[in-house]
Amino acid sequence: MTSNEVPIIYTSAICGWAIRNYAAFYEKGVAFTAVDVKHAPADQIQVFREMFPYAKTPSLLHGNTRVWESLVINEYINEAFAGPSLLPRDAAGKASARLWMYHCDSMLFPELSRALRASSEDERIKSTEILKLRIDDMDRMAQSTAKFAPYWSGREIGLVDFCYHIFLDALSMSRETLGNDMPALPQWLREWEAAIASASSIQRAKAFAATLPMPKDAYPAKS
Repeated sequence: MTSNEVPIIYTSAICGWAIRNYAAFYEKGVAFTAVDVKHAPADQIQVFREMFPYAKTPSLLHGNTRVWESLVINEYINEAFAGPSLLPRDAAGKASARLWMYHCDSMLFPELSRALRASSEDERIKSTEILKLRIDDMDRMAQSTAKFAPYWSGREIGLVDFCYHIFLDALSMSRETLGNDMPALPQWLREWEAAIASASSIQRAKAFAATLPMPKDAYPAKS
């Protein structure tokens, strides 16, 4: 049995990963409270640090349940609250969704990060070449394990879509830095990107994120 208490998400303006979680809450129709760890009172920050072992955002408190890591938080949101299911209901479908999300956060994001932080042109080129291969892998995956009509599982948006939105957003914003090394996206992926970006829950999530004030000591947040 889950708690009837309003869930609290610990976040900040620089925590882009939390957009996944806001979108899941909005899609489920669940009210939530956000604690901005860059501007919250000292006592709330102390509670946050004591409750969560890594003290990083996003983190979720729901009654006595504590969850961290944006993908794990979203699986909890999907299971703990009523509303449309954001994952396939069958075991094979769930496994496929989790493999897609693994590919995003374990294969795509690390290479993009390495390309953007490369200290030399050779390092950047090497990372972007690997990133292109990982996108090619995804292209092959899409031929057998996804629907894209217009979302990953078909007509209903879900956790895989929320997961990839922030990667595709980050990739788009990296265009100026990567220049000619920017990986070309297949047509289906560009269409998927546009469909997710126009979804109401994503737009509401990004609008909410924009209300959080930027901290003076802004730095890239971890997932």
